Amino acid sequence: MVSVIIMFIHQRLLSYNSLPPDWLVALLRTGRQRNKAIRRSADNLLDRNSAHLPLFAPRNSRLDATDTDRSETAIDLHRCLELLNEVNHQLAEQKVTQRNELMWRRIFDKVDLTAGAIFLVLNCSVTFYAFFWVAGGLY
Repeated sequence: MVSVIIMFIHQRLLSYNSLPPDWLVALLRTGRQRNKAIRRSADNLLDRNSAHLPLFAPRNSRLDATDTDRSETAIDLHRCLELLNEVNHQLAEQKVTQRNELMWRRIFDKVDLTAGAIFLVLNCSVTFYAFFWVAGGLY
């Protein structure tokens, strides 16, 4: 039952693409400084891409109407640069999503390991109690 609950929570947190809270990262010792560094780099990556890189910045200049070949080429180039900017932004979002998934996976790996160890100790304790104290030991 506990394993099903852990798997359900893990799936929900991954589907919401949320960052693990600092207290949980610190509690499970998965590297708090690393978590903060990942958050900063992810925020910087998204901020930089959302503000458009200078190379991909849209131009508001007027095109020369007399030279149609150049204006068509400039329009095509502008569309290509906008498309590249969108792809760059989507790649940055994917990178952030993958980092979040990795952090949650590490946290839930430790939670699974801890729960398994607790249930192993409980199982051994109950077995020992049932066979040695209640039944009077092995014959």
